[in-house]
Amino acid sequence: MFTRAETPLLVSTLSVSWFDTNCTIVSNYKVNRTLYLQGRCLAEGRISTIPIMLEPLRGDRLRVGWNRDPIQEMQRCR
Repeated sequence: MFTRAETPLLVSTLSVSWFDTNCTIVSNYKVNRTLYLQGRCLAEGRISTIPIMLEPLRGDRLRVGWNRDPIQEMQRCR
């Protein structure tokens, strides 16, 4: 079984998925280069609304804020 750190973050125009959570984007706004999303998410059979932050860094790096958890830095999969 994979952990959250081992699971890719998948982002499309209308959705975001990570680990065991699938979200439909219901609202968004951008401040400078940082994108703030509100996701309507299904995880473990429960629906909730969570905040998601995506901040591109140099190269293939991305800072991710997920549901008020500590911000993580991720790298693009190749």
